[in-house]
Amino acid sequence: VRVHLARVDPVDRRDAGEVRPLGVHDPPAALRLDGGARDPVDAEHVRRLEFVSAPILFELDVAMAFAPTRQTFEEPSRYPQVRRDLAFIVDEAVSYSDIRERVLSASSSALREVILFDIYRGRGIEEGRKSVALGLILQDKGRTLTDEDTDRLIESVKGSLVAGLQASFRE
Repeated sequence: VRVHLARVDPVDRRDAGEVRPLGVHDPPAALRLDGGARDPVDAEHVRRLEFVSAPILFELDVAMAFAPTRQTFEEPSRYPQVRRDLAFIVDEAVSYSDIRERVLSASSSALREVILFDIYRGRGIEEGRKSVALGLILQDKGRTLTDEDTDRLIESVKGSLVAGLQASFRE
């Protein structure tokens, strides 16, 4: 039996008269057996070809993957960075991306970086909750940040986390 991997057409024409774009859950590649029609790789083909498990098939756009990217230069700030750490407790279901989104939306352009440096579950933390610790790197390109600037930004971030994610901070 000869096996050929074949690219699935960008439009699925399985149902006569219906043309629909391929969805995320449709098979990304197909198997052609002895020059026959293309079929998705399924359990029947896996058994027939005596594979140990279903093959993982994919396409790689080499031109896109290896396309040169344009480097941009950004002059470093002459003013110092400030780091503030925040530790808070949120529900276990809250993801880092949710937290990061809240932090970014509540902060100003002075926020340069958000660093997740600890997640703790265990003694002292309620069941179904977790303690998260972030480091926020703040820096302005045009001046040195004052303590008031920094405190105002941190309070804004805290307020956003409390309002949007029901975070609780230790005082």
